[in-house]
Amino acid sequence: EYFRLMRDAGFDAVRLPVRWSDYAATNAPYTIEPAFFATVDAAVQTALSSGLAVVLNVHHYEELNNQPDAHRERFLALWGQIAAHYREYPGILAFELLNEPCRELNDERWNALAADAFAVVRASNPKRIVIIGSTQWNSVEKLGALRLPENDGRIIASFHYYKPMQLTHQGAEWVDGSDRWRGTTWTGTPAQLAALRADLDGVAAWAASNGVPLYLGEFGVYMTADMTSRVCWTASVAREAERR
Repeated sequence: EYFRLMRDAGFDAVRLPVRWSDYAATNAPYTIEPAFFATVDAAVQTALSSGLAVVLNVHHYEELNNQPDAHRERFLALWGQIAAHYREYPGILAFELLNEPCRELNDERWNALAADAFAVVRASNPKRIVIIGSTQWNSVEKLGALRLPENDGRIIASFHYYKPMQLTHQGAEWVDGSDRWRGTTWTGTPAQLAALRADLDGVAAWAASNGVPLYLGEFGVYMTADMTSRVCWTASVAREAERR
């Protein structure tokens, strides 16, 4: 149903978050459950048949963020299986290595791990688009620390945008203290737009200097904010991103 709604609304792509780590063995070779592969296949195929390009990622692998060294081999094994499984799928299916690396998965560790995972993907998918995001929950501030594999030409860098958090995450149950942000509004004042444009100018400049396309993989405002602010902020971010 959602894929049809997206298509009918005019979207041409969907990002499909998949928590593979909950459906794979915890011991080598870390086999992903066949029934779960079938579930993901159904979603991917439905999206593709609906005319949507698909970004397929590894999502919410919290153990990796908390203990990256202990879960390194499992993460690489997951990608070995995912990449091999989808190697014959059309090129409008892209792989995103990991949603929002954070906590103990710092810049140094993530750059090294992303390079290894990228090599695993390239072994079976030499030309597929691979999306790699920054650390600290794909923050704009950390894009400058991201080190991408060189001389490939099929890599897209990703960032997420939720600034100001007091607006976008007000009342969010998973953010400590967010209730005190309730009532924060956003009307697109000159100061608000200037802050947004400065952030996007910065990431656009980084992308240009590195010769890499950018993917704004997540942005939005939580439902506890007022609808006027949600619409204004979301439209402003979308239009400013498009202009860059």
